[in-house]
Amino acid sequence: MAKNSVRDYSATNSSNTEIQSIDISEGCSPAGINNAIREVMADLKDVSTGAIALETPAADSLTAGELTVNTTDQVLINHSGDGGGIRIDSTNATNTGSLRFGDVADNYIGAVEYNHSTDAMSFYANNATRMTINSAGNVGIGTNAPHDLLHVKGNSGASTDVSIQGGDDTNDIRLFFGGSTNAFNGQIIYEPDVNALSFNTAGTDAMRIDSSGRLIINDTNPSGGDTLTVYNSTIGSAQYGIQVRGNAQNYTQYALRFYDTYNTSLVGSITYNTSSVSYNTSSDYRLKENVTPTWDATTRLKQLNPVQFNFIAEPDVTVDGFLAHEVQDIVPEAINGTKDAMRDEEYEVSAAEVDADGNVTKEAVMGTRSVPEYQGIDQSKLVPLLVKTILELEARITALEAA
Repeated sequence: MAKNSVRDYSATNSSNTEIQSIDISEGCSPAGINNAIREVMADLKDVSTGAIALETPAADSLTAGELTVNTTDQVLINHSGDGGGIRIDSTNATNTGSLRFGDVADNYIGAVEYNHSTDAMSFYANNATRMTINSAGNVGIGTNAPHDLLHVKGNSGASTDVSIQGGDDTNDIRLFFGGSTNAFNGQIIYEPDVNALSFNTAGTDAMRIDSSGRLIINDTNPSGGDTLTVYNSTIGSAQYGIQVRGNAQNYTQYALRFYDTYNTSLVGSITYNTSSVSYNTSSDYRLKENVTPTWDATTRLKQLNPVQFNFIAEPDVTVDGFLAHEVQDIVPEAINGTKDAMRDEEYEVSAAEVDADGNVTKEAVMGTRSVPEYQGIDQSKLVPLLVKTILELEARITALEAA
């Protein structure tokens, strides 16, 4: 009887009347062998051309229709009920179960492994562990022993450890931080269209680094081009824009240091100790030349015009001082800026609008306006002039008393 498919043949000779041993002496006729080979070759041809699918081997745990092998998907599992599609069991608690992947030369190059002794799952690629999930649920990338919920360890010599890339150059890239109620309490936001990085707490920008590298704390659009801007929104309270604390008593602490751009030498600093603050500028003799004590201070001092005034912002407070542009011709090193200078300033015409999730639904409208660039004075630079004038007056008094 002719067989209908390859599966109709079995290992029992008596059930295969067309194909037994090719030993003629056992009673298998050449015609029977010929017919059996023709049947097998026909089935193999149908499989290779896709006319029929290779049939699933019978197994107790396999339900007909769940596993299909065809030319599109090497293995296709159709599963409609609860439970897993593939299950790999271990015979004891110390074995490692794995699903392995090889190349055309049968070399093992990738795998998913579960270690039953440590209850850890590892993912291999190119014959090396690339990611591990340990028994505590911690995920390790680049490490087999993650100590946090997500632990990323960079490779030696790698240029980048973690990258987050947006889909285009207009959408913000956000990293959210939430509490137990699933509310997003904080965000780190990169805005590719303006090249700005923001650190957001409680729905507002707490700190921002703009495209010029400026660091802006507690403000979104400060005037001017200062490298560091700190804004204190609580006016009149005992709060400070910047607070500096030392870590030891009775020692000089540096609050700020200022270096020359070109030769990296220290040109000034603000220092403090337990009880006082000092504002220091470079004055070492090794930095100076053409030093002379003979110059006329009294004549220059008499050109200064000390006045009393109040600042417009504080109409009820009268102070003593100078007008910067009047001092500039007499002691120019004491004055910063130019008389009547102006500068362009960007400002917010209308604020951006955001939805409940913090996504910008309407961009802020910005404008440019011209504002004064005010002069400043360092009155400590007048001290040498005052001291020299006193010395000159003292010499005159001494001369008069001796006459």
